[in-house]
Amino acid sequence: MTFRELFERMGGDLPDALKEKEESKAKAGSDEIASNETGEQELTASELLKITKLSKAVTALSVYAAGCDDSISIDEYMEIDIAISKLNNKYNLPDYLMKELKRMTEEHDVGWDKVCSYMDELSAEELKGIRDGLMDIFKASDGVSDVEQKVYDDFNKFISSKE
Repeated sequence: MTFRELFERMGGDLPDALKEKEESKAKAGSDEIASNETGEQELTASELLKITKLSKAVTALSVYAAGCDDSISIDEYMEIDIAISKLNNKYNLPDYLMKELKRMTEEHDVGWDKVCSYMDELSAEELKGIRDGLMDIFKASDGVSDVEQKVYDDFNKFISSKE
């Protein structure tokens, strides 16, 4: 699994929410759909808040995980960047959010405390939704290193603390 796939998994329940909204409008006989003239999905305030929290948490976790071995490879950086761009293309994220996500990836200075501050905004269930993707990323390299296992264990401890 790549960082891009992790972002897709992370946002998996948001499109379902939009789909449910479209289905309920269809049942009510409304022709209105959840997209604008350019085909971008328009988000309600609560959906925007949800995707903002998820995006920040997954970006911070991805940057932290990618750099846990003291370096972020070009491939890792590109995967994170592509994933953020894909989210932006799908949801037309506000400029302030895109700047913050780009800053996180460019500065590479996301420590565990910062990751936790973003993850604290999510439920245990939302965090569980990205857990398997995190381990898949670690396994994609030459196996799971001790430092990667520690990140994964810390992530699991954080989830447990929220249950």
